[in-house]
Amino acid sequence: ESALNAFDYVLESLVYQEEGQLVARVHLNYELLDAQARRRGWTETQTQAHIDRLIENIRLSVNEKVSSFSRINKILEQTEPFEKTPTQKIKRYLYSRAKEVV
Repeated sequence: ESALNAFDYVLESLVYQEEGQLVARVHLNYELLDAQARRRGWTETQTQAHIDRLIENIRLSVNEKVSSFSRINKILEQTEPFEKTPTQKIKRYLYSRAKEVV
């Protein structure tokens, strides 16, 4: 998670195991992404394509830095901030078995 959180576009992340594979959920810095999209005049479709490429590039970059057993199989975009406990820790149990919502 610290390797994911090191990216400017990632505000917070969660990594868990699903069917023997590591999966990450990332909540992106949408303010930064929206500002970039406005500057470049991107449509919503272009912005989403950029986010998809960004997420894949983050996955590839993280996988280059971690050991083979720590490699992330896929990253899911978490559009809403993670639900947290009163001490501001992510409620992992809400996401570890969660399926991708489209």
